[in-house]
Amino acid sequence: MIAECLSRAGDDSAQLGAALALLCTLACPPAKGLLQRPTDAFCLLEAAAEGSRLLLDSAAEHQDAEMADKGLLLAAAAARSCSSSDHGRLPEWHSGAGKLQRLLMRTMLAMPLQPLRHRAFYALEALLAAFQADIRLQAVEEMISTSLPSVAALLLHSLTRWVTQSWPQSASVGNSGSDDWKVLRHRLLPVLEATILTNGSCGWSTPPALIEQAEPLCAAVNLLRLLLTREKHQGPILSDATIPAALSHNAVCTLSATAEAVLASLDQQGPEDLAAALGLERILEVTSIILET
Repeated sequence: MIAECLSRAGDDSAQLGAALALLCTLACPPAKGLLQRPTDAFCLLEAAAEGSRLLLDSAAEHQDAEMADKGLLLAAAAARSCSSSDHGRLPEWHSGAGKLQRLLMRTMLAMPLQPLRHRAFYALEALLAAFQADIRLQAVEEMISTSLPSVAALLLHSLTRWVTQSWPQSASVGNSGSDDWKVLRHRLLPVLEATILTNGSCGWSTPPALIEQAEPLCAAVNLLRLLLTREKHQGPILSDATIPAALSHNAVCTLSATAEAVLASLDQQGPEDLAAALGLERILEVTSIILET
């Protein structure tokens, strides 16, 4: 009902009022059967995307951090309501989810206040978690390949947490574990290859590109380290074969040697060089752990 009012409200103040009313409704414990069908959730995400946009636009116009916070709270509350609904996680990516995703991504990049950028990312994580594993992973893959390096790194860290949460408890990881793991184990390798290999979507074959991509590279190598450690103790974990040496050794060696050479070439006098050196040192720290095991 409130979502319908939001779409029909005429002036800006009425729309803002409807958006705040929707936030208040979602902040209360959800009533049983509130979202009985996936279409109900899709309608809610559509309304939340519009309501969050109105609140964030108003916040930007009036320099109102509290209003921006309410806009991000609305996005997160709608996503969590969809995750906890009676029908389970959503089976398809809907236009409302796409609008909300793009809004949150823009906020992460443009918002000057760091706590609100973090809140935007937490809302994005909640949105992704509302979808079935294959849909969620596809969205994550697309965002990693098209986002700025800082956002891609956050998404890779989030993916690592998801892998850890989904990991099978038993020693056999073949077809055991959660439904999420059964999807992840067949599709993690392309994500890692796209990020870590020199000809992947990150494209770090030149020193400037390596420096620019240091954050997502470090996050991807950390995920690779986790998988290699598990593989060492439990056998093949991705599909039915071990992680190929082209990735687990050759690519890591190339990355480590290139990072070391670029680090040696920096004079580390200016702030940009110092920031680049820190990123390269993090890469070297993680790659050295992999190469020593």
